[in-house]
Amino acid sequence: MGMIGNTLVFAGLAIGAAVLFTPNAEEAGQTNDVPETAGFDGTKPSPTEPQAAIASSSGRELVLKRDASGHFTTTVTINGARFPVLVDSGATLVVLRREDAMAAGISVFPHEFTGGAQTAGGEVRTKPVVLSSVRIGDIERSQVPGAVVDADLPVSLLGQSFLNQLAETRVSDGEMRLR
Repeated sequence: MGMIGNTLVFAGLAIGAAVLFTPNAEEAGQTNDVPETAGFDGTKPSPTEPQAAIASSSGRELVLKRDASGHFTTTVTINGARFPVLVDSGATLVVLRREDAMAAGISVFPHEFTGGAQTAGGEVRTKPVVLSSVRIGDIERSQVPGAVVDADLPVSLLGQSFLNQLAETRVSDGEMRLR
């Protein structure tokens, strides 16, 4: 991937990381009804998982509600490992934190970070990967391009390399519909 491609990939990364620290939507007078169970299988999320606001999951359509900070977060299963993600349409790829990559069975040895990208926070080292399986709700895709970043990232990002494989990604009235 060239410098322009890396810049696009990680422009979304920088924006995604920055928006995680924006003011709470409730402080702006907005509310969010978050269901008690956020997991797709009816289990309650662990304390480290975001409270994914799932309005419904039927068949091959998933509806997410904005969380309290105004973002769409959910839980993803990648290569069998389950962890929280920020759905980031501004990220070119699925971008994984080192910890999430390791949980998904992806090695993160220092010598494997052969790529680089410029972000708002400076240069970061990257490792391009192809994810065998990416699943949210009943929606699953195989052989999804991604990258692991050798930087402190608060949450992994579910970017366009997954979202572009869907029939529809639509945002309206505080909901994101994926199918």
